Amino acid sequence: MVSLDDVLSGGARARQDDQQVTFSERGNIQGAQFHAVAAIVYERARERGLGHVIPREWLLQDIRD
Repeated sequence: MVSLDDVLSGGARARQDDQQVTFSERGNIQGAQFHAVAAIVYERARERGLGHVIPREWLLQDIRD
C-alpha cells in the first residue's frame, strides 16, 4: 500500500501502468462522489416539475444531546 503523501513527497512511486489498481480509502465519507450527480438530478427534476417539496423542518433538528 502506498499513501498519496508518499507519492507526492517522492518517497514512493505511483502506478506504473493501466493494469495497476488505485484504491482510495477516504475514511467515513463514502458516497461523497455522488453529491454532484445528485445536484444535477435534483435540478433536472425541478426543471421538469417532478417530485414534491417537503417541509424543511423535516430535515432539521431542534434538540441537542
